[in-house]
Amino acid sequence: MNAELLNKFIADKRTATKQLGNIVNMSYSSENSGTELAYKAIADLAEKHQNFKISNEKNQLLIKIADMDNEFQSKYLNDPTIYTDQDKFEGMVTAYNNELIKSKRELILGSQYLSQSDVDKMIGSQKIVDGEKLNNLQYKRNQMFIKETYDTALLNRQQLETIGSNLDPSQTEMFNEVLNGLNETAKALETTGMSKNKIAAMIGESVANMEYSRDNKEILAIVNNPNMSFDDKMATINGYKKNAISDNYLNQISGVYNDKFKFDEESQKAFKQSFMVRGSQTQAGNDRELEAIERMAITQEKNRIDALKQIEKDKKAALSTEERVRKAINDNDPYKFIEAKYDVVPTTKELVQDNLLLEETFNTSLAEIGDSTNRDVANVIASGDLQRIKQEIAAYTTDGRTQDEIINEVIYPFANEMGANDEYARNAILKNLGMQLRGYSPTLLLKAPSRPNMAKTNEAYTYGKNIRNEIEVKAPTWLDQTLSSDNVRTRYFQLSNAVGSTPTAKEKLNTLILGKMRQAGYTKYTTIDVESFIEEDNNYVDIQNSLQDLMDLQIAPINYRYKNIRTDTLKGSGESGGTNNDFGFTGIKRK
Repeated sequence: MNAELLNKFIADKRTATKQLGNIVNMSYSSENSGTELAYKAIADLAEKHQNFKISNEKNQLLIKIADMDNEFQSKYLNDPTIYTDQDKFEGMVTAYNNELIKSKRELILGSQYLSQSDVDKMIGSQKIVDGEKLNNLQYKRNQMFIKETYDTALLNRQQLETIGSNLDPSQTEMFNEVLNGLNETAKALETTGMSKNKIAAMIGESVANMEYSRDNKEILAIVNNPNMSFDDKMATINGYKKNAISDNYLNQISGVYNDKFKFDEESQKAFKQSFMVRGSQTQAGNDRELEAIERMAITQEKNRIDALKQIEKDKKAALSTEERVRKAINDNDPYKFIEAKYDVVPTTKELVQDNLLLEETFNTSLAEIGDSTNRDVANVIASGDLQRIKQEIAAYTTDGRTQDEIINEVIYPFANEMGANDEYARNAILKNLGMQLRGYSPTLLLKAPSRPNMAKTNEAYTYGKNIRNEIEVKAPTWLDQTLSSDNVRTRYFQLSNAVGSTPTAKEKLNTLILGKMRQAGYTKYTTIDVESFIEEDNNYVDIQNSLQDLMDLQIAPINYRYKNIRTDTLKGSGESGGTNNDFGFTGIKRK
């Protein structure tokens, strides 16, 4: 019987060890120790044979699994675009999960010699290996994506910087598109793990390159401007150079771009520092270019002056005195008129304070043109003085100063200087400036001292006009048709009734409201935003307090008009004699 069991054990290759265990554990009372030792030796031999088969089976499985991995790699991973092409990568991951892992599992489950425990262990071990490989594949994909995003973002930054640097200063819409592109580039760089400070520094460098390049283009345009004198050109250029390195300019531009890019406090510091460093480097290069530009400007100015002298010489030779007077009248140029008649050119101070000369030129008196309630305005400011104050106002505006500051710090000191602090002369200057300066009016300049809110109202109205153009609001009944809140509608109609409720008055009221919203920090002007603004008591009161200013400035203003140069002296009626001091200053003689 023992022989039969032994033969059966040897024939069964998967249960041999178990059966042999049964045999060996049988209770033998026999004293035959030799037989027992023989069975034990055979059992040991069978167990070693079985372990060999299991080990060999595992090795064969691992070899086949490695072949599967190699075949998968050859099919998918040797493709250089597998990590950059989203569709290919997703297809590869799907094949790994649905084909490769499934085939490996089926291979292990089909083993002839592994016990269930060994099968489970091998499947679990392979699952870990495959999980690590998939993670590694995804890591490589992420790294390639980050590199691709980084390279693309840097290329976009360079291209946008080139475009922005070549835009004219007037091309604000295109420049805003460039800034939007840089903003998107910054967001893309954030996905690569780059720090916000480093991104802000890169953007600061690009913005500095663009700003200084555009400044240089504007400087070159100034040099080539035939309507500016050489002194004005150089003063403007030096103003640019001084402004470009000023803390105020850096703080201002940093604030502007911080609003655009939404930097946090630390990133804003990094942006500003990068802008200053790059700006200083760029400005050093600009200074070298400016030296060449200045030399070119000097040559151009000399040529221009020579040409103008020749033109004037030719004109004077060709024109009689009467023809020159007639041309000055047609051009409404009082200074050319005086030069043609009396062969001298007075200064602004001399003209505005000389009643006899005003009478001879405009058929008026200082008391008339200096009367704040009189509609007549005389063009008494010399072109050089007018150009100078316009440049000062432009510099203040660029520096972010308000109209109220400009009026008190630039315009009034100028009027006091030119009018020698005489009230009528001062008013005559202010009326003339109000007609000449864009965004100002005689009413504003005359009444601002007694109406401290008027300049702010006028500035708000100017803002509102720009906003209306941007959002293309044309209809004066715009708010009539869109307001939905009963409280806001009531307030709006109270405001509207206060200014007359005509279509023109409503249009100007709407414009003021939009400008007041801009002053209050609003950046959007939908009906909901307008309702929210008017709903606030402080805003409503502010609008109410501005209505009289709006009436005087826009709805029912005084219609000032220029006094024409008198024409009744063309036939020589002004040929009477006189002394050198007929008109209050040395050098004028009647011809």
